[in-house]
Amino acid sequence: MDREYLRTFQETFHIIRLTPEAGTVLLAALLLAVAALVAGIWFNRRLQSRLKDIPANWIVSPARIRDILQTAIDQRAKVEMLLDGAATRTRFLTSQAVELSDESLRLELSGAVTLSSDWKDRAVEAFLRVRERGEKQLRFYGFTSRLAGMRVDSQGFGLVDVYLPQRLEIRQKRMHLRIEPPRGWSGGSRSGPKTASPPNPRGIGASPP
Repeated sequence: MDREYLRTFQETFHIIRLTPEAGTVLLAALLLAVAALVAGIWFNRRLQSRLKDIPANWIVSPARIRDILQTAIDQRAKVEMLLDGAATRTRFLTSQAVELSDESLRLELSGAVTLSSDWKDRAVEAFLRVRERGEKQLRFYGFTSRLAGMRVDSQGFGLVDVYLPQRLEIRQKRMHLRIEPPRGWSGGSRSGPKTASPPNPRGIGASPP
């Protein structure tokens, strides 16, 4: 019985014996599979490493960013902006989120704001707050982007388009601009070289032992 099984196995092996060409193809396929496996492991490790480097208050998922901005549109959320390098850099521009496209977010400026051609392609720092689904409290977001375009609608309101940001940050707006104080100034007064305090032989103002 064992001899019969061995003979059957040998006959089967000879039947399915690979030709040199077929062996080459099989080896190439095996090498490609191994290379794909190694590349997948490397890519997964790179992705995990990148995710660890992302701060906890950053939102970088494009789908999540679009969802939050759409919520801002649905709620007619107020968006406050600072334009870099413009005369308006010293104050916030008030607007509302009104439309979302594949590449940009449209904001409707308040009636008190006049468009300027100098704003084209300027950097924008924007802040908004929305109440997300299922939450009772407002959540504050900030992002940076650039102006993609602007126009005036039929009712005379200014419309500006800003490119969709690559990330949203969970944070509130800065109440004041960050202005570095002149060197030598600290706490509102000019600082100078420190001098030793005069001796206090009577111990005036000293704490009792």
